[in-house]
Amino acid sequence: MNEKITIEDGILFFPLKVFRRIEPLLKECFGFSRELIKEEIEHLVASLPLLENDFQDSKFAKYWCSLDSDGMKGCYFDRAAFLMDTDLCLCFEAGGDETNLFKLDPKVKNERDDIEYTLLFLGLLYNRLAYAEMDRSNCTLKPDKYIIQSSIITGDNKEIVESYDFTENVQINNIHNRQQDMLKLYRFMLTSEQPITLRGKDHKAITLTCAQSWLVELLENEFIKNWGLNRNRTRQEILQEVDELLEESKRRVKDVDDKTKMPSGKDPLVNILAYGTYKLLQHHPSFASPENAPTRITATQVECIIRYLNYLEIPYCENAHDLQESLDTLLRKLQKQNFQPDLHSYTFGASPVHFSK
Repeated sequence: MNEKITIEDGILFFPLKVFRRIEPLLKECFGFSRELIKEEIEHLVASLPLLENDFQDSKFAKYWCSLDSDGMKGCYFDRAAFLMDTDLCLCFEAGGDETNLFKLDPKVKNERDDIEYTLLFLGLLYNRLAYAEMDRSNCTLKPDKYIIQSSIITGDNKEIVESYDFTENVQINNIHNRQQDMLKLYRFMLTSEQPITLRGKDHKAITLTCAQSWLVELLENEFIKNWGLNRNRTRQEILQEVDELLEESKRRVKDVDDKTKMPSGKDPLVNILAYGTYKLLQHHPSFASPENAPTRITATQVECIIRYLNYLEIPYCENAHDLQESLDTLLRKLQKQNFQPDLHSYTFGASPVHFSK
């Protein structure tokens, strides 16, 4: 039975047999739910159409579900549940060298595979999560308010909620990102006489044959009205001014991003991934705390978590020299609070993180 994770043509094939082995750990350590990989499961179902009449045998009974809609009763075959119990593979887009996510001690044998598989899968989960966050914070169709609430359960079972209002910063960030898009498009059209073709996933390409006339005029009017661009200049002078505006816009975005960062150790995503990984490592003899000190946080555990956060490119501590000591302190704090990592709630807007409507 194939239990190897493989990458072909930018697609990572993750065996469901491996997934089912690590799923209980993902639930326990990170609050994982299959909703987090809904798109991958739907793709699996779509790629293998099934005829419900072929599954009348009693061994398939658990995959038949009752249906009651608009007063009409019936039943349907849950194709997703059935396929998730097969020996097929889930398919993910490979974002990089995921197969070398962790370089663990070569002396580790059986435990090594489980940890590498699990952390690899978590990396893929985060890639999807990061994309969702990018949409929330950078697109123009954002909520009017952007508030993050971090809910922490203390040692005496009291809930403390810390709120961070990033509304103003996110709105400014959106303005600058929109300006950058417009400037890049304007610059491209000034230096190219070819028609513009727009392509998108699952959409037919659209070619704008007259864009150089009407679209350039629209953009120039916007620049003249709001940014003071002088149209009566040579093309080279205009391009130079566009480049200067782009650099200024990038600096402003960076300034806003710096203000939007949470204080070190208070980012809910860092808490979830760092402490969840710590809990995961506790399941493996080669990485768990010593038997005579079961709650001790070891240097090896901290090193593994740092590698994981670095792999995911999650900013945690401004001073890299203090990273290990800072992370050790954070883990001890979360341990004392009996923190329960919950990726599902983070992604879908429930506690411990809420994105207000």
